[in-house]
Amino acid sequence: MEEEVPPDPPPPPDPPNKINQHECQSQPPIIQKSLKGKKQILFSETDIGPYEVFVQGQDKNIGDYHVLSIAKSISVLKIKDITKISRKGKNRIGVLFATRKAANDFVVRKDWEALGYDVFIPFHQISCRGIVRGVNKRFTEEEIKEASETNLALCKILSVKRMNRRVQVDSKVEFVSTGTISITFSRKTIPKEISIYQLPMRVTPFISTVLQCGNCLLYGHSTNQSRGKKKCARCGTSHEDSSSNTCTKYYIFSKSSDHESSSRNCRERVRQKILRI
Repeated sequence: MEEEVPPDPPPPPDPPNKINQHECQSQPPIIQKSLKGKKQILFSETDIGPYEVFVQGQDKNIGDYHVLSIAKSISVLKIKDITKISRKGKNRIGVLFATRKAANDFVVRKDWEALGYDVFIPFHQISCRGIVRGVNKRFTEEEIKEASETNLALCKILSVKRMNRRVQVDSKVEFVSTGTISITFSRKTIPKEISIYQLPMRVTPFISTVLQCGNCLLYGHSTNQSRGKKKCARCGTSHEDSSSNTCTKYYIFSKSSDHESSSRNCRERVRQKILRI
């Protein structure tokens, strides 16, 4: 009788190698065109929740009433898998979904244009930005992107941008390129390091610039986006004389202070910066 020979064992798995951005298992953000021809971002299969979608009114002058109006419109539609609705501003709300499919289906609905709403997935929901320092200025952004690798699965390098520094030369403002680059990744957390031409480079969080309106003095938007009344940077009120030199007391958001609201050392500015880390 012939002896049965057991099959050969399967070969051992390959050791984990660093993943090139082009071979990475992550899917890039799904971008398609809406009915009006605008680009729409959708969650891909590799995106990890929470799945939040923003809804804002196309009429930006209605104010707080419109936030409740938007929430009512969504409630009437009786959409499933909504776990939370939250305020994101005077004219915008965030809708949190339990599943990726529910969030994507919500974005591509055909009701929104007739209701006067813009519905979209913010880019920061499917990406994050990191900083790499010490990258010679002779390398182009495209070269760096092609040569970059990461050891994390489900992570793709979407873009590379060299950062500039603002300098003043002979009373003229110029922007000079630096050795620091900003990298956008297709995940919500940055990797600890990447390799450029197989050389490990440390990645640190990108902290966005604190925007303060020069008109209403609130944070989160620029002067040309302001819808509020012009306020004095020193006393915080609206008065006929736009110059703050006539004000003898400092007030920030109705609280007594020892500096103007535009001061770099303002506690509120420092708090806003911490929120962006």
